[in-house]
Amino acid sequence: MIGLQRISNMPIYSIRTTIEISVVIIGSLCLLNNIDKLLGEVVGLGTAIFALGIGPSVALGITLVGKLSKQA
Repeated sequence: MIGLQRISNMPIYSIRTTIEISVVIIGSLCLLNNIDKLLGEVVGLGTAIFALGIGPSVALGITLVGKLSKQA
């Protein structure tokens, strides 16, 4: 994730959200092709909320840790 951010110069939340949405799409395609034994469950609302929310959450966490470490 950090490597992709450094190469592309995109914000970290965009990279993380793109990774998560890609995983959801690949998982959904596996479910549609009856390869669900590898995944175990159906893609639901919680999966979508996580995929869209983890990027901004990681970005906020990195920002807070950066600010706190500079104060110490």
